Amino acid sequence: MIGRIDGHALGLVLDRHRPPKPTPSHHAIDERKPLVIDIDATLVTAHSDKASAAPNFKRGYGFHPLCAFVDHGEHGTGEPAAMLLRPENAGSNTAADHITVVQDALTQLPFDSGYRVGKKVLVRIDGAGGTHHLIEYLTKRRLSYSVGFGLTGAHAEAIDLVPEQAWTPAYDSDGQVRAGAWATEITSCSTYRRGRTGCA
Repeated sequence: MIGRIDGHALGLVLDRHRPPKPTPSHHAIDERKPLVIDIDATLVTAHSDKASAAPNFKRGYGFHPLCAFVDHGEHGTGEPAAMLLRPENAGSNTAADHITVVQDALTQLPFDSGYRVGKKVLVRIDGAGGTHHLIEYLTKRRLSYSVGFGLTGAHAEAIDLVPEQAWTPAYDSDGQVRAGAWATEITSCSTYRRGRTGCA
């Protein structure tokens, strides 16, 4: 079984066996229109004993692979880029697994070896990606990222300190204003960073 295929080999195979993607080439991506990689886990049921299969938190039995898909936008499809096969009892927010999948997904992109994609790639992960270790890795790689997490009491207090004029409309991936959605920066708020008062 092939564990992984390098980006060059995958590019040759795809060029021969599928039509061009309905999106701009990788040369057209930039910080405003990044290439999006979605990371998410899924539960796969095993109906009989299989190697590495295990019970899960939903009382099922099987596997809990962590997957990476390239999002080609509204008129495209999700293209599988990487998958880490894990037993079904694998943790949802295991930073090491997320980092492995991000690394494997990046090697599948059609860039020269050693090229740093930086902010041209946006990694999206749900709340399972909300770990310090993963965020530090994404920051060190200079990737753009969007990671979900549950609000704590400290976050709620920090949000209450933000003045009304500091809020700005939130935008969707097409640059359109999202109705009823707002964004702000709370890093400088006192309840988020100790030793400070109010929001700068």
